[in-house]
Amino acid sequence: MRVLILIFLLLNSQTIFAGTKEYTVGTGSEFQFTGENGENINLNIYITQSSFTKLGVEYFFASGGILGIKAWQQFIMGIGDKGLSLEEGYVMSPEMKQPEIMSKEFRENNEKGVKVEDFFFSKESEIEKFKIGMETIEVPAGQILTTHYQKKRSEQTVDFWISDKAGAIGLVKLVSKGLKDHNYKIELLSLLKNVKSKIDPIKAVPLTEKGKMFLGSKK
Repeated sequence: MRVLILIFLLLNSQTIFAGTKEYTVGTGSEFQFTGENGENINLNIYITQSSFTKLGVEYFFASGGILGIKAWQQFIMGIGDKGLSLEEGYVMSPEMKQPEIMSKEFRENNEKGVKVEDFFFSKESEIEKFKIGMETIEVPAGQILTTHYQKKRSEQTVDFWISDKAGAIGLVKLVSKGLKDHNYKIELLSLLKNVKSKIDPIKAVPLTEKGKMFLGSKK
């Protein structure tokens, strides 16, 4: 089963470049994810660790219905002179006894679409190239003044709106259009605090066949 197509990491871009922003562990945002077929998924993104050299973020997503799913993904990024770099990834579902380590193959399984790494910027001037302008938009969390950006890669176009008012994650809205299975919308519902991470990287085991299938492998 395909768990999620891709979620982008947007961590208050104006202050992440030098790794100087202090992120509070357990803070984050709750979003509504709407897929191209109208499916709705509740998505939580929150900080799991924060230091001058490391930043950890965990995603929890759940969908309702008879075939509803629950899953967690956690990513550890290094913070250096050139910005963020994706170093580790983990996945866990209720069916897994322990979290599993995502291999590089599965961390980079979106070759045709826009990658998570496409939203890692080392300089403010890099993200400014994609700026559309300031816009007040309406999302379930209310009316928020945002900065609108647009980024393209291959056949994919992603519009995203960020704001300092949107907490640690910074994302207010994201709309992805283009390739099949890569059309979706993410909108802010509320801010989160005191969230306890589900995945403990120390307890993670290598990716199993069950984990590969869960992440979308057809083998």
